[in-house]
Amino acid sequence: MTAIESRLQELLLKQARTLDVEPDEAPAWNLDAKIETHGLNSMAMLALIRAINSEFDVNIIPGEGPELTTLRDLVDYLESHSKSSSTT
Repeated sequence: MTAIESRLQELLLKQARTLDVEPDEAPAWNLDAKIETHGLNSMAMLALIRAINSEFDVNIIPGEGPELTTLRDLVDYLESHSKSSSTT
């Protein structure tokens, strides 16, 4: 698992905890899974995007950015756009 994948997984787990999703109910970490399968509703997705913007020093604008539907799309985007991708 890359540093970006690890940091993104931590952010997803934090968001799942705010929604009271039990760890055994959370889907397995699968890069080809749609982001929504991680139990995040639209409000949680907005919070996740804000956290990603802060954590990775990017500026993803909901509805205006690239089509990021799977975790792999998100990881690829972060690897190519993050100013802090080399930090952990």
